[in-house]
Amino acid sequence: MNNQELKRENARLLQQLSTVCASMEANRIEADQLVFPRWDLRVRAQIDSLDERVMAVCTFELDCLRFDETLVERCSGAGKDPDQAIGSAAASFLFGMMAAVITLMRYESVLQLTTEFGGKERKWNCIQSEVIGMGQPLSTDHRLDYWNALKGLLPQVLGSRKITVIQVYGARQADGSVNAECRVNGVVCRFLSEAIAAVVQTWDNSEFVSRRQIFLLEQDRTHAALFPYTKAQIQTMTTQAMRLFQACDTEEKLNRYTEILSRDLNDVSLAEQFRFFLPEICAENAFPELPIDEHLSLNTPDQTTSVTIFQLTAVEWMKEAVYEGFKNEDFDNELFRQLISLSSLYAEVHSRKQKGEALKDHPVTLQFPVSNRFKLF
Repeated sequence: MNNQELKRENARLLQQLSTVCASMEANRIEADQLVFPRWDLRVRAQIDSLDERVMAVCTFELDCLRFDETLVERCSGAGKDPDQAIGSAAASFLFGMMAAVITLMRYESVLQLTTEFGGKERKWNCIQSEVIGMGQPLSTDHRLDYWNALKGLLPQVLGSRKITVIQVYGARQADGSVNAECRVNGVVCRFLSEAIAAVVQTWDNSEFVSRRQIFLLEQDRTHAALFPYTKAQIQTMTTQAMRLFQACDTEEKLNRYTEILSRDLNDVSLAEQFRFFLPEICAENAFPELPIDEHLSLNTPDQTTSVTIFQLTAVEWMKEAVYEGFKNEDFDNELFRQLISLSSLYAEVHSRKQKGEALKDHPVTLQFPVSNRFKLF
């Protein structure tokens, strides 16, 4: 499919979405976007691939001021011809993410959850999409309940974002082999995936079967404690923090890194996160075979607090900014090597190699040393 044909098919896909969504909410197409004026919600759709097996893969992006960042959903569909394959992918999006977002916009949540993070209680309104299935019916379909499999674990991934997106996929082959994945804001969460695998393992199918579902959790406006920075602000600060590392060409300057950055940012807690996580992000990229525990310890002089990486909103945004900076050659290889050498992961790799241990043998748990002035947010 050439560029002109792809552009035409993308326009048709957007028109299909508009037509179906019109029965749920007034919308219009503007500048290659589907716009819902009442909420200033904008949807972009793109066909990524359409192969000879008549399998379509499409990416859908949703933006709204109520979100912390763009919501991204990738859907595939199969059919006897291109129209049917693209329509199948569109249906998966419409009855999954799109329907859930519209329900969220209408404040029609039916599930609630209460969590505590950083000493503050938060209440969450939860939306669950319909279950999107492929393959044969299951005798247990009427009581398939991903929510109850996850809800006891969800407080471990909920921090201070406005909205957290949980994407669940479970599949079981005819031979009983299981594929289960649970993503938190687009990142695979191993311990939630294991909970989904336990559900999928009980299915009684004799042919391939899969079930997908999406959960949107939004902090209740009357009990909210939101992350105080935008994604754009964290990305700008990440560049600033990386430049400061680059300027620390002596041990004396490096020892004053957190002091200088906390003064520049007027936030000691964020400065301490940059000092610890920027080296670890580079080392994680350099040693992908080293498994890292999703739980980590925050160690103050007085106590130890266990959190998960998913609860630290700034860290994933830092990671994106770091990768983008190296990709665009804003940062050089010398800085990459410098940061790796400062990481605890580098020390762990060195230790395992000295002992003759394989890096992949067991996960490493990050120990994040913080001052008494540090606050979780």
